[in-house]
Amino acid sequence: MNGIAYLALRHVRYHWLRSLTLVAVMATLISIPLLAEVLSRAAETRMMARAEATPLVYGAAGAPLDLTLSAAYFRGNVEMPVSMKDYDWLIDSRMADLAPIHIAGTARGFPIVGTDIEYFRLRGLTAAEGRLPVAVGEVALGAEAARTLGVAVGDQITSDVEQVFDLAGAYPVGMVISGILAATDTADDRAILTDLKTGWIVYGLGHGHQELTRQTNSSLLLKTESGEALTANASLPTFEAISADQLSEFHFHGAPETFPLSAVLVFPFDEKASALLCGRVEERKAPLQILRATDQIRGLMDNVLQVKAVLQGVMLAVGLAAGLAIALVIWLSVQMRQREFDISRRLGAGPGLPAALVSCELVMLLALALAISLSIVWSASRLKDQIALLWF
Repeated sequence: MNGIAYLALRHVRYHWLRSLTLVAVMATLISIPLLAEVLSRAAETRMMARAEATPLVYGAAGAPLDLTLSAAYFRGNVEMPVSMKDYDWLIDSRMADLAPIHIAGTARGFPIVGTDIEYFRLRGLTAAEGRLPVAVGEVALGAEAARTLGVAVGDQITSDVEQVFDLAGAYPVGMVISGILAATDTADDRAILTDLKTGWIVYGLGHGHQELTRQTNSSLLLKTESGEALTANASLPTFEAISADQLSEFHFHGAPETFPLSAVLVFPFDEKASALLCGRVEERKAPLQILRATDQIRGLMDNVLQVKAVLQGVMLAVGLAAGLAIALVIWLSVQMRQREFDISRRLGAGPGLPAALVSCELVMLLALALAISLSIVWSASRLKDQIALLWF
């Protein structure tokens, strides 16, 4: 280490608080633009990959983006559901593989998604532990959901109650975890997947009561004449969990063809089938829509990138202001060190010593700030998918 570097290092260490402040400011100015670029690209890649794996989305008329986000990413709710009758019409078209989606509720914050076994095949989902749900009351947890909740195969998970004082709403339902899905780095990792019947029970369309007998507590029965069938009143308790020995006591209210679905994922056999199917949906004149997920997500990402461009402009202005502030701090520091520089000249130092000393100190601080920034960006790039999802 030569004399200039030694003196610069000693000065930086002696004024450590000012040095750390300058390093923090410079590291922030370098990191934020780089992080914004890394995370925005990761979010775009992640969102578009899921959209490209979801060719068409079929659902009730409404906001197309809401329908896409609900069907493909399990985010938000649709304005109106599509009925099983409309789903049956789609099956009769025989032009695509189909996977119904029903966002039934949540369990400890994770979405409960009712579907059928075809969804697992079309998404390429397999069980890393246990097996896929095959019976009413069974669920399969995504890898991230299982890890966050700390549960295992065979444990029970209970649905959330969204409105505690809604007496007419759905009761909390206990379900058995039949399997943990292999990680796919998609929205499925944060989902709780089950069959449609279990989803409808969680949603409140079905429930199970204890069996009525002559020994049933009279407070749970309506008054009936001798010999007539027993009829329960509204206070008859429902089962809090779905188990194999209680399945016969579960029943649904309403006609099956009216039961709701949030959307249907449509995987056409070819481009011709895709075009024909879109045309037939338009011809039905029903309050339904079929849309391409990529078009909706591309439009969303274009809006996000526009916001990003505005933020980059703001950051540029902030960066210029911060740069001027740093320059002011350095200038004031130089002015305060005039006596030090005068003494060095009297001792025989050359006239270029002050500039060399200050430049060396700035290089040291900038190098440290750059190292910190690159470490932050490298860490973010390692976790970019998780961070991008939260940021998005």
